[in-house]
Amino acid sequence: MDGMEIFNFTISTIIPHIQLRCEEYGLPDIVVFHQANKYMLEFMRKNLKSPNDKFLYSLEDFGNTSSASIPLTLCANFNKS
Repeated sequence: MDGMEIFNFTISTIIPHIQLRCEEYGLPDIVVFHQANKYMLEFMRKNLKSPNDKFLYSLEDFGNTSSASIPLTLCANFNKS
């Protein structure tokens, strides 16, 4: 995979779509994305203006766990709020 191309796609396409949904419906109580790259996740968090405590991470605990990263992140953070 071309990491730079994925990052550029995220910046140019994904973030604007998420921002549009947030403008329509408001920022959700928590935000959880696939846990593949901490730099990209932080970039997204800042662009979405999401507070640190509402943007959940598990990458440092479990690494990139592919499709399991979202439910794993939710479970790992279940009692933290």
